[in-house]
Amino acid sequence: MARRRGFTLIELLAVIAIISLLIALLVPAVSNVRDQAKRASSRAQLDAIGKGCEMFHGDMGSYPRSAGPNPFEGNASIRLSGAQWLALQLVGADFQGYVKPERRNDTNNDGNIDATDWRNWYNPAWVPPAGVSAPTRLSPYVEVSGRIAQAPELWVRDAGLGDPTQVLPASLQAGSTDFRNSRLPFFVDTFGAPVLYYAANAEAKLAFSDPPGSTTARGRYDQSDNDSLTGSEPPSSTNEPGLDLGAGLPHKLKKLGWSAPPPLTAPAPDSFAAALYDRGLFEQSRKVWPRRPDTFLLIAPGKDGLYGTGDDITNY
Repeated sequence: MARRRGFTLIELLAVIAIISLLIALLVPAVSNVRDQAKRASSRAQLDAIGKGCEMFHGDMGSYPRSAGPNPFEGNASIRLSGAQWLALQLVGADFQGYVKPERRNDTNNDGNIDATDWRNWYNPAWVPPAGVSAPTRLSPYVEVSGRIAQAPELWVRDAGLGDPTQVLPASLQAGSTDFRNSRLPFFVDTFGAPVLYYAANAEAKLAFSDPPGSTTARGRYDQSDNDSLTGSEPPSSTNEPGLDLGAGLPHKLKKLGWSAPPPLTAPAPDSFAAALYDRGLFEQSRKVWPRRPDTFLLIAPGKDGLYGTGDDITNY
């Protein structure tokens, strides 16, 4: 009778070791391919948003703004982030398109466009009174599907970060209307993080506003436009903590890293100015000047979840 031959213990351990080695080699490779696909998708998304900004410029004569109070609240101290101003103008507060603020759409005939008008325009139950024109909706400039645009409250829930009152910075929770800060959308990249938007102040003589939020020393770009997301530090007056995307804080864009009058040195490393300035121009002329100084900047943090690192996905 022939003897049955099976694997010895050593052979079995060798097979297990080989399989384990193959898994150790394949898993990072598969993960890397997945990350590269997400980066490519995020780049395509930023390209679509950029084209939306250009179409908005063609229709309105200017690029979407990136700073200012929440127009639905009627309180100048409740600021809206540039990321949310962008989504408001490209897709509307309710994803149905943007209503261009016009006096002919003054809903209460008081001669001013105010928070009441903004709330009425986006209220599906509102009926224009006699003598008031129904507001005209602009078609969304970016296709909205899936998670491309989300309000902070929904983003926190989908990201699995727990109670929004504990995760969202206070400025992203500000307001009391149905269109308070926590309910106005921002664009979300493929990694699940908000896309920052900064509109250039095309007439400004400085590279960056110093201090951030200054109305007198305005620069082409202002760090405070998105400080509810990136955080800020003195000399900014807001001292925002920033939004934790799961990688911890602080973001590199929290620090301005530049001062006016401009020195003949490069911006401080790991700062807003260091991430945005034109290195080639500085090497030629020792002038600190931002990239895309006449249009706008888009920044997604990439897989590492930190704004201002080499992992960022941008339009520059």
